[in-house]
Amino acid sequence: MELYCSPAHRWQALAQLFDQVALSCILGNGDALLKNFGVLYGDPILKDVRPAPAYDIVNTIAYIPEDSLALKLDGSKSLFAARMHLLDFAERCRITDPRRRVGELLATTERGLAQHRALLELEPVVDAGVRGAFERFASGFKV
Repeated sequence: MELYCSPAHRWQALAQLFDQVALSCILGNGDALLKNFGVLYGDPILKDVRPAPAYDIVNTIAYIPEDSLALKLDGSKSLFAARMHLLDFAERCRITDPRRRVGELLATTERGLAQHRALLELEPVVDAGVRGAFERFASGFKV
C-alpha cells in the first residue's frame, strides 16, 4: 500500500490494510490472498490511487477447521500465532494504538454478530465457525 497509494491516501491505506488483516484473523478467514487487497485509480494525471473497499472477508474454518492464513504474517500462517504477530504488523502499518484498534474491531464484530443473529442461525455451520473463530481470537487477545 505504501508503494502504490498516493501520498494523500497512504495513511488511510495502511490503516485499512491493518483492519482487513486483523478482521481476517478475528473471523477465521484463511482465504485472504493478495488479490483481496486492491487499489482504485482515480485521475491518472493526478496519480490519485487509494485503497479499494474491503471485500471477500469470509470464514473458512467453518468448512476447513484446521485452515490457516493464506499469506504469512510475520513468517507464520497460523491463525493462532496471528494474534501475537498482529501487533508487529500494526507497527509496520503505523497504527499508533494497535490494542485499542483491535479492541474496536472486536467490539464492532461482536455487534455485527448480535445484529445478524437470526441470519447466522439459518446456517449453523457458518454460525459455529464465525463464533468459534471470534471467541478464540478474543480470548487470546487481551486489550
